[in-house]
Amino acid sequence: MIDERVSYVANKHGIPVDLVSAIVQVESGGNTWAMRYEPHYRWLWDVEQNAPLRTLVSGMPAPRGVSRVTELHGQKTSFGLMQVMGAVARELGFKGPFLTELCDPVCGLEYGCKHLRNYHKRFGTWEQAVVAYNAGSPRKRKDGKWVNQGYLDKVLSSGWRG
Repeated sequence: MIDERVSYVANKHGIPVDLVSAIVQVESGGNTWAMRYEPHYRWLWDVEQNAPLRTLVSGMPAPRGVSRVTELHGQKTSFGLMQVMGAVARELGFKGPFLTELCDPVCGLEYGCKHLRNYHKRFGTWEQAVVAYNAGSPRKRKDGKWVNQGYLDKVLSSGWRG
């Protein structure tokens, strides 16, 4: 059932199905309920201004019915099959009050594929999009390998043909 959803959403966004399947395996092992809190993640999204959050001086803006603390922790957590960061989903237009909705397979795949597709448009190759998906941008070390070469290697060994 997950494979059908991966195929549907990947095709909808024009992304190779084997690439999305490989990212799912690396990020969550196919567990739709996978979550990972990243306390040092700092690229937060202001849901009231629909813009990057520059400061927490006045508190974390949150959707109606959600506490500021819940929103803050949700934005610093990755969710679902593709482990989409809550802040990234907000930036991409996720309006649901609770970021845990990203554990719904189609919802999480939708935002993960939007994010991956944006990186592909920005950087031009799927390889660069994959390393940016994991590291925020495609950066190489002095030896010519990606700063997160291990991540790319895992995606390649999980069935993406590159």
